[in-house]
Amino acid sequence: MKNIIIAVPHAIVKNKPLKDEIDDHPFDYAALRAANIMNDVLSISHKTNLFVSHTPRHTHDLNRNEGIDCDFRPKLTKVLKKIKNSKTDSIVLDIHSFPSAHVNLDVYIMDNKGYENKNAGEIVVSSRTFDLSMALIAQGFTATYLPGEKLMSICSEARKYNVSALLIEFNEDLSDKEIRKICNIVKNWLDGDYEDIIIR
Repeated sequence: MKNIIIAVPHAIVKNKPLKDEIDDHPFDYAALRAANIMNDVLSISHKTNLFVSHTPRHTHDLNRNEGIDCDFRPKLTKVLKKIKNSKTDSIVLDIHSFPSAHVNLDVYIMDNKGYENKNAGEIVVSSRTFDLSMALIAQGFTATYLPGEKLMSICSEARKYNVSALLIEFNEDLSDKEIRKICNIVKNWLDGDYEDIIIR
């Protein structure tokens, strides 16, 4: 049994964006829906802890360092410290969503453990991330891995406390059934052990 933290930094209880919100995307409109389904699927066999923001991104972005003292972030910090001291098998899933007009994918996965060595023409990625994206593709989803950024504050803080972390972005046009299928793939993947690999 793993200890799984599910974070939703840009959540809002709202079904669809208004027309004038599509370009700046102030909220992740499907993130809370996806996180609730993820929690439902994973809590069957794992201990889960759901952190949901009610702070608009334009007020405080909880996935940036300037939001670390806002909303659920102080409580998340306490939980991460406790996990580090207890040395339990844990992972943070940072859940987001995007409009289909922005990216032609069902889901993409980011971790800021990956980096690109441009001189050597290599991308070093967590094979955890690579294997999950391949599992999604094998089940008929359009998915990809993207090396994360230092700006991904939730994943960065988790790693500070030696806790694995992953950002998962869901297309906002996905149905509940499709999201549940993705979450079940994530559940199956969580039982594996992976090391870093190099893709040339």
